[in-house]
Amino acid sequence: HQTSVQHALSARSQLTGKDVRFYLLGAGLSKDQAVRVWEQLDENGNGKVSYGEFSNWASDRLADVA
Repeated sequence: HQTSVQHALSARSQLTGKDVRFYLLGAGLSKDQAVRVWEQLDENGNGKVSYGEFSNWASDRLADVA
């Protein structure tokens, strides 16, 4: 069973803000929290984040939520 993040990466190697916010909302974060998280993840402001960057961030911070 693929997660939404894994599904989003099936055809590309980076996630968009929309992909990440969708995942975070599904993990129980509010819309405002999801936006703030995205701002932290997208360090260079290009609107994309690699799956590795996201996975490292998520595993550290969302372990208690899931």
